[in-house]
Amino acid sequence: DFYKWTIDSSAMAQKFGTSLTPAVGDVRLHNTRIVYTFGAAQDEVGVMSVHDGFGGDLGTAARDADVFHEMYAHEDPSEGWLRLTHNEMWSVPLGIGGAEETDPSVFGNRLAFERAVNNGDIVMTHASEPLIDRTSGDDRYETACAASREYFRMGANSVVLCTGENFPDALSAAPWARYLKAPLLLTRKTYVPQSVLDEIERLGATNVWIVGGNAAVAPSVEAQLEAEGLNVDRQLQGIDRYATSKQIAYFLYDAVTGDDREFSGMAFVARGDAFPDALAVAPVAAATYSPILLVKTNAPLPASTANVLEFLPIREAFIVGGTDVVSEEVEEAIEVWTTLHRGSFAPATRFEGADRYATSASVLQNAVAMNWVDLDAVGIATGLNFPDALGGGAALGYYGSPLLLTRPAALPGSVNDVLTQHAAEIGRADIFGGSDVVSDGVRTSIEGIMNNALAE
Repeated sequence: DFYKWTIDSSAMAQKFGTSLTPAVGDVRLHNTRIVYTFGAAQDEVGVMSVHDGFGGDLGTAARDADVFHEMYAHEDPSEGWLRLTHNEMWSVPLGIGGAEETDPSVFGNRLAFERAVNNGDIVMTHASEPLIDRTSGDDRYETACAASREYFRMGANSVVLCTGENFPDALSAAPWARYLKAPLLLTRKTYVPQSVLDEIERLGATNVWIVGGNAAVAPSVEAQLEAEGLNVDRQLQGIDRYATSKQIAYFLYDAVTGDDREFSGMAFVARGDAFPDALAVAPVAAATYSPILLVKTNAPLPASTANVLEFLPIREAFIVGGTDVVSEEVEEAIEVWTTLHRGSFAPATRFEGADRYATSASVLQNAVAMNWVDLDAVGIATGLNFPDALGGGAALGYYGSPLLLTRPAALPGSVNDVLTQHAAEIGRADIFGGSDVVSDGVRTSIEGIMNNALAE
């Protein structure tokens, strides 16, 4: 049988999936997909979703599989070589006849395996092109739905819904979406677009958490969702963006500790009257189940933010942006509370750069160094508007992957540099939004960086 268990939780492991006889073996995991062997001779390979236990077989006479994203590599003893399957749809034999190839390991477009010649050679090969996706729709609402379809293919019980017409309330929403294992979708102020309703139906979601008050999402949206038979929760709101972020922080803390898990003790702090810095850090905050707190550029702290820092056990604060966006006075006010909770001086840490693009690169650099995220995937979104990064960032946070911001027509030098430095660690890149918001020229630049890493 399969069991899943949340790290640091005192809850019992939860059984899922279909019982198989004899027991499964050689389980490999990437994101929410697992591959495993089964059968009397352990010579069959299956694939299953951790989310709902749904899966299928990769075929008989197969063994020792590995998985990355939508690709599965496994041995094919009947042919004496390996086989690569993409998204359970097509399969390609790899290798040369008569030379048995075993023990595959797949990451991104790289495949390593053992070849039974010369006393066992280790071979690494790669595809001719790096793995770069583009997740987009005809507008901001459909792009968020496209991110949901891509990252929540097996469905979700809940949806977090934010207005797509303005950014403030949504800036803090990604960590709550991560806790719920839910996508973040966008709505118009007064009605839900049909594409969003269709995606909620595809997901099989029954609960919708609306972020923001009536000024952001009108009561007519709530009525429309309830008419569809959905449960609507409107507790994630406050009198302003700072109070909304406070409400989300308390809900997140209560939910995590209610699961008998340890709270991270961290908060990420960003300017509340602009979107780039909060968007860049949203996947990192989500991946660590840490709140995003909004501040003004200059002191004093908003009362709602000060309340969270006072009453939640936040011992570390990470400020996104330089002193021109979050002043030293605000930093000192934050340190009063982190020092109190730690019991010794707890200076805030800044993730900053010369502009919004360099700041997003700094967020990635620091988050990877601290093992908060990995580079199995890296998201790319325009830094000049907020909608695509909202849904895409929340989805990336669910998978523990970071987001970089780019200019629409050209990759900024700071982003180019951080991608070049880590190119060998990147499994794939995902561009959120169509070519009108992130050009094909940007995609070509990213492809060149990843190609150079493949060639080394």
